Amino acid sequence: MTTTEQRRHIPPDEVFTIDEAALRLRCSPTYYREQLRSQKWPGRKIANKWRVTEADIKETLEIVYSDPIFRPRPDPVSARPGTRRRYERHNRRK
Repeated sequence: MTTTEQRRHIPPDEVFTIDEAALRLRCSPTYYREQLRSQKWPGRKIANKWRVTEADIKETLEIVYSDPIFRPRPDPVSARPGTRRRYERHNRRK
């Protein structure tokens, strides 16, 4: 079997528009586009329109579910009392 024949047997990934992909991920198309533009989620532009494959959607799910919801801030253990107070005041504002 030649490489050309092998390529014919590989099923192509289904290609989705942003609206279709957003429905599958249960988010708005606008939000999905923002994530694509900022290169946080995988996708590609074809003929000046965003397109994503099934593999891109699976990778997006891995990205979304792998990020921790809570990121603890470092504790200033070795800080002097005045520095610690400023640090705590600064973090209360956020």
